[in-house]
Amino acid sequence: MLLQLLLILIQQEDGGSVKMENTLYTNTKDLLIARGKVFNNTTIKLPDEWEEIVNPKTITVSLTPCGSPQNLIVKTIDVKEIRLQSYSNFPIECYYLILAETK
Repeated sequence: MLLQLLLILIQQEDGGSVKMENTLYTNTKDLLIARGKVFNNTTIKLPDEWEEIVNPKTITVSLTPCGSPQNLIVKTIDVKEIRLQSYSNFPIECYYLILAETK
């Protein structure tokens, strides 16, 4: 099985302490993967290409908190972005893994 790799830098603000990086893999089974880290932000922006090629009903999100327990939940899922919510007093800091199938 061959994998094609496309690295996409989604957003980087040096002064705003927001840095997210997505890596997009595609394989012969039409599975797309985005992974990265969120710090002090409630939104994960997905690659623009996903809007045209992803079946929104197949998007799944896994979160792994970093540093402290955060009671994280996925608030909304869209082909453009994922919204997160935390029930703790700490800023959101987590790794994410997002899977989706193509249309």
